Amino acid sequence: DKERVKAFQRAIFETVKKGDIVVDLGTGIGILAFFAVQAGAKRVYAIEQGDIIKIAREIADKNGMSNKIIFLKGDSREISIPEKTDLLISEIIGCFALDEGILELVSDAKERFLKEKGIIIPNSFKMWLAPLEAEEIYNQKVAFWEIPYGVDFSPAKERVINCTWSEEIKKTNFISKPKIINEVDLQKVENIEMNKVVTFSVERDSILHGFCGWFEAKLSKGVLLSTAPDGPLTHWRQLFFPVKEPIKLDKEDKITARVSTTRLGRSVVYNWFIDI
Repeated sequence: DKERVKAFQRAIFETVKKGDIVVDLGTGIGILAFFAVQAGAKRVYAIEQGDIIKIAREIADKNGMSNKIIFLKGDSREISIPEKTDLLISEIIGCFALDEGILELVSDAKERFLKEKGIIIPNSFKMWLAPLEAEEIYNQKVAFWEIPYGVDFSPAKERVINCTWSEEIKKTNFISKPKIINEVDLQKVENIEMNKVVTFSVERDSILHGFCGWFEAKLSKGVLLSTAPDGPLTHWRQLFFPVKEPIKLDKEDKITARVSTTRLGRSVVYNWFIDI
């Protein structure tokens, strides 16, 4: 995903000062830790739960960075480091920003790892929502389960309508102007749960098949990473929230949507409810 990687690279080079101490949550293959070293970091603590950390170590060796990166395998909430850091980097971002538990992990890391005036990348999120008419996506993900192949799969459909789906969604599918449903400042996380309500005014006669969600992440003062439908495509694409059954709407009808989060272990799942 070039858009994502290039955006983080620009933000890291814009933010890291020579001699900085950095912590990278969910380092994966290590790319953001490597950028931090290239940008002048004195030392990077790269934390990762998965076995991919072994490959990250090999890449660090291959590129002469092993003396500046300390790889730590495990859950960041169960790991300690011996010094406070100037910068906390995390790319634990889901399709609708919060899905991978970034709020809980960053809140813990900020408290234990970051200096009082330390910086976080990303700095903040704006989460957008728009109602949409998207028959093709709905048919592929939901209606398909009604009676395919002469078999009643309705129990599967009941589960499918409570799932979100990463899809490439067009702005032309919107039936109302999108609205910001949530804003998060990672420097000042006070509540790791989300429970927000937003109301839309329908702009044309249409059929509601669900909602489209995406985010804007402010990575640094000069770098914004967006997954909006009218922007460059990223691996996140957009998130489709289906309705139980398509709903016929008239122009100027009002749609109220409530979106909340529930934590399941380390992951976060979304709950959504609508009122017409």
